[in-house]
Amino acid sequence: MRKKLLFKINNEVVIEETMELYLDQIDKLKRIIAEECGCCIDDIDVEVIVEHSKQELSNLDVNEHGMFFWNESDAVILGGIGCEIEFGSDEYLDAISDGTILDKIYFM
Repeated sequence: MRKKLLFKINNEVVIEETMELYLDQIDKLKRIIAEECGCCIDDIDVEVIVEHSKQELSNLDVNEHGMFFWNESDAVILGGIGCEIEFGSDEYLDAISDGTILDKIYFM
């Protein structure tokens, strides 16, 4: 799962940040944007975009701490499983019936 922060003025993206930021860092960045763009801090909207990436099942492992995913450099402990489609919807039931539900599941 990857997060992006989009800083927008009038629905136009002025900065896209992919690093994890604390609330005080977000406020500081909003102040800098407001100074550079000559607008009010309240005019800047912050939108969080979460992208779920497909993960190879061969990179999964389990130990006493739970299930985790090995990426290139370290292990990321998984917090659960999510699904791209709404649980119990017609699309969900169709995916179960036709065997494509595994394509719709991702790890968090």
